[in-house]
Amino acid sequence: MLEQSQPNYRQPGNFPVSQARLDSDQFDVVDDLPQRRGDLCHAQSPYRARPVKLVNTLGPYEELFANMLKAWELTSFAAPLLGSTNKSRAEYILKGLESVNTLDEKARIAELFAIFDLTHSLIGDFKAEIVFMSRRQETLDAAPFELLREGSFSNLQKVRNFVETLTGF
Repeated sequence: MLEQSQPNYRQPGNFPVSQARLDSDQFDVVDDLPQRRGDLCHAQSPYRARPVKLVNTLGPYEELFANMLKAWELTSFAAPLLGSTNKSRAEYILKGLESVNTLDEKARIAELFAIFDLTHSLIGDFKAEIVFMSRRQETLDAAPFELLREGSFSNLQKVRNFVETLTGF
């Protein structure tokens, strides 16, 4: 008679149960009785996984977008800046519950960052930048923030070209 070095897992009752897994706090013990389905009696597992909790994590695009909007006090205009009409999705992105996943949104954030970076290199103070971007500019026929709040990509490019012209690029 040969001895088996490992248990035969195909036989019922031979499957080893990790005590660490059973003792961990990832599972709740539930006292369920077997439920009858059709002609067979199926026992439910006494261990059920807890629901997954959403963790607020901001990726690089989301973090950059959130920081720019906070610095310029434009958090209420996040949806139009992303080119969206869905305000709740923009709020989820700012909270880190959703991510920026389309190329259009990433391109908009890149344009906004270029505007933000050039304006900050030109002026250097967030409060003064807000005042400057809120004033009507002759070359744009509007205030830069008004154009940004409209949400079109062409307005983002107009404002970027305007700021590039001022900085000498």
